[in-house]
Amino acid sequence: MPPATKPRALTDRQIQIFEFLKENIQTKGYVPTVREICDRFDIRSPNGVVSHLKALERKGLIQRGANKSRAITLKNAARSRALPLIETHTAGQVQTTGLSNDELVAFDSLFQGTDRACLRIGTSRFSRLGILNGDYIIIDRSGNGCRTGLFAVLTSSHELSVYQSEPHGLVSAVPETTGGEPVSQVLGCVVAVVRSLRGELKTAGPNVTSFDAPK
Repeated sequence: MPPATKPRALTDRQIQIFEFLKENIQTKGYVPTVREICDRFDIRSPNGVVSHLKALERKGLIQRGANKSRAITLKNAARSRALPLIETHTAGQVQTTGLSNDELVAFDSLFQGTDRACLRIGTSRFSRLGILNGDYIIIDRSGNGCRTGLFAVLTSSHELSVYQSEPHGLVSAVPETTGGEPVSQVLGCVVAVVRSLRGELKTAGPNVTSFDAPK
């Protein structure tokens, strides 16, 4: 049996481009275009970038789709939770990109990491925060910087609540329901809300819309 072929080594530039692809997927949810790669590495000709991408494909690190500027996937990586971006809503206007758009938005970063966990919400007490009955909240238990400023906590009465960070400490984000009880345990920073919109649309209160799941 002939010896297995060893993976061919990457050049410094190929390593840089491959790391740039991974970084964009992790931070933005999609890969950069050829033009964006040109700008990042000051490569004058798009053909030069295409040549590097072809080399990465030959060496088994990426897979390129035909005729799409962002149709690049990383091989031997976990399947991306990515969806095609169809429309962008800004200031009441809709920018339609079309059903054939090749830009993908990945949600992997919401779920990745050993410090991520989820909590199922079984109450409507957090509706003023946009967290509805039946939602799941994704929390980061690492204790690192919390960008949202919202924390899932257990109060002294051992009830789940959401507190927000203030200069003088954590205070209840829904004081009308918890009465500002002391925090007995911080579960983690609230980083996202996951909702399955099933059932009948109804109004739950001022500026709040919820969905009744089918019985």
